[in-house]
Amino acid sequence: MKKNRPRKPSKQHKKEQRSPLKQSPLPLQEPRLRRFATYISNHPVILLVSIAVLFGTIFEWVVPAFYSPDIEVSGSDPASPFVFPFSVTNESWVFPMKNIDWTCSVEHMQAEGVILDNVSVGMMDMRPSIGAGGTVNYSCPVMNSGVSVSSLTMDVNIKYTFLGIWRRTQTQPFIWIVDNQQSKWIKGTN
Repeated sequence: MKKNRPRKPSKQHKKEQRSPLKQSPLPLQEPRLRRFATYISNHPVILLVSIAVLFGTIFEWVVPAFYSPDIEVSGSDPASPFVFPFSVTNESWVFPMKNIDWTCSVEHMQAEGVILDNVSVGMMDMRPSIGAGGTVNYSCPVMNSGVSVSSLTMDVNIKYTFLGIWRRTQTQPFIWIVDNQQSKWIKGTN
């Protein structure tokens, strides 16, 4: 004996029973990155702008890591112009400066009857490096403290390794301004 099974509705009958909202299943969506890439590739102006923004962002983050260090006046002792007057700041936020050579070149100096012209004093740094974003004070051991300097122009230069490559900063001139109230260093122009 055969059992009567209920009849399955035909495909057409199924379509008629569905509501209009359920008639078409949602298509599978492509991954967002693929959709974005397709959109960008179909719009060349947007592609060029996107590339420019990407390179600008990379430039903004990477290039500062290769800046030259900043040499500034850190302080002035009116009685002793050569004791820690300069500071060096590593402008890189990623890489240290290593194997530092510090050079002070006296272009012209008059002090208590002594005149010096074109004298360089160089030294290797006792600290092996300046860390990323770090600052170190340096002195120029040209003369002992307590000498009354009446006129002084000096250039400061640094040579160092950066990622294993020797680099040299631009020469930075400094001028000792003699004033009755307070003598001090000022940064000159290149």
